[in-house]
This record gives sequence, C-alpha cells and structure tokens, in this order.
Amino acid sequence: MKTKQNKTIKILLAVALMFTAFLIFGNTVHAKTKRSTYRTINGIYNSDGTIDTADGYCWKVRKESYAYPGTTVVTVKFNTHRTKNKLDDSVVNIVAKNRNIQLVNDYISRNYDLNAYKVKYINTGKLTDRMIRERATRHTIYVEIIKSVSAGGRHGTYGKNYYIAYNKRVRKGKHVTSYCVWNPCNSYCDDVEAVADNGKIR
Repeated sequence: MKTKQNKTIKILLAVALMFTAFLIFGNTVHAKTKRSTYRTINGIYNSDGTIDTADGYCWKVRKESYAYPGTTVVTVKFNTHRTKNKLDDSVVNIVAKNRNIQLVNDYISRNYDLNAYKVKYINTGKLTDRMIRERATRHTIYVEIIKSVSAGGRHGTYGKNYYIAYNKRVRKGKHVTSYCVWNPCNSYCDDVEAVADNGKIR
C-alpha cells in the first residue's frame, strides 16, 4: 500500500514540477518576444503626407499637421501598443533631422491653421515679385531658402551683394542656409516675419 502511495506522490510531484517549469519557460519566452511600448526609426517625409521608413513600410499622416518640404529626412516615433505586428503601430511624433526646418515647422504650425494655408519652400531665385504680392489671396505661406556666405559676425551676403542677418555669430567664409517665413496675411514686399538659421529662429 505504501509503495503505491509513494508512486502516486512521486507522479503528482513530477507533474507539478513539469507544469511549473512550463509556466516559467513560457513567461520567459513571452518576455523576450514582447516589444517595448515605443520605437524610433528614420524615414522620409513626402509632400503627399506619407512617410517611407527605413524598414520598408509606408505610413500615412495628416498632411495638415506638418509644414515640411517634400522629401524631408525625419525621425519617427511609434507607439507599438506592445504587439508583434508593426502594422498595429501608430505614429506619435515626427521630427525633422534638419534643426532649422523643424524650427520653421513648429513656428508655422503654432501660428497658422494648415487647413487654411499651403506651405511652399522655395529658393530665393525662384520667388518672384508676383508670388510675394499674391501670397495673401492665394493663402500661401512661402518659406524662402537663402544660401549665403558669412561676412564674419552676424551677417552674410548672397546673390548680387544682398545682405542677410544671422541668428548668431558665424565664422567668415562659412556657408549658411537661412529659411525666411513670409507673412501670408498681407502683400507687403518686406514682411518676413521669421528667420531660421544656425539652429535658432527669430
């Protein structure tokens, strides 16, 4: 009788140990495969409001939420919702790699309704007097891109000896790209309301 009882006890103990080991192993595997809540990845923001990320996926975002030029290199932050499938991820934040473009984006997004205005980045040589005069009626925010050479200090030159002021002192001879935001609410030919360069905006 004792022998049968001992065998039964041994069998029950063995089953209990196997079940415990299965639970521990299962939780360990689950912990290893479980994704973190957030992930970041590089990508390209396109003018149609899509983002192509480095892992080969394409994501659609609200175009009206961002004031980036087309094909802008960005870092995208996702909420994974702790699932294994990347298609379950949702975009939390987008930041341009170019600090000056991000400053322009933040300024325009904060001050204007992007459902009511179009944002166009344009090189200074292609921005015509007519575009400047008609920007209010066309509901367009022009961001003029000026590439200059520092004259030393806080000023530089471009084109036919035009001068431009910088947001900080720059070594003489250094090339600087400035982003000038034209006020879209009037047709004045001298109403640039913000300038971003050297990682600052004024």
